[in-house]
Amino acid sequence: MNFDQPQTSATTPESAPVKNENGQVPATAQEIALAEQWLNDHPVQIETRKSPEQGIAEFENMIADFEATYSLEELNAITDLSADPERKHPLRDPAKEALKPIFIKLKEIKDATDISDERYEKIKKDWKRLSNAVGVVNKGIVDHTR
Repeated sequence: MNFDQPQTSATTPESAPVKNENGQVPATAQEIALAEQWLNDHPVQIETRKSPEQGIAEFENMIADFEATYSLEELNAITDLSADPERKHPLRDPAKEALKPIFIKLKEIKDATDISDERYEKIKKDWKRLSNAVGVVNKGIVDHTR
């Protein structure tokens, strides 16, 4: 702005817009039309969660396959891996890897379906039973309680 020149109508501030009782300036007809056009061009997609039945059936099949492949009794019997510096076991390590897709399915059921909390806790117990059988290694000792 040049202060040496007198202000013209182009440089004077316009009158303040009229606000409603909430202190908001109402939208102009052009703004409303623009918003409506944008909403038409970008439809809102409402997320609908699917039924958990198919996911639970798949989860239960994965549990059954795991139990058919790996003996939970044998897994629970593994308690000491301290003799092996790499903490490897021919039964436990493949079982641990086989748990990963089962856990992913459990999480998918929780996140993407409308499963009730009570039903989720029930299937989570099945997961926990397998997870405890594989156990967690801490200083060479397999802990089957976590």
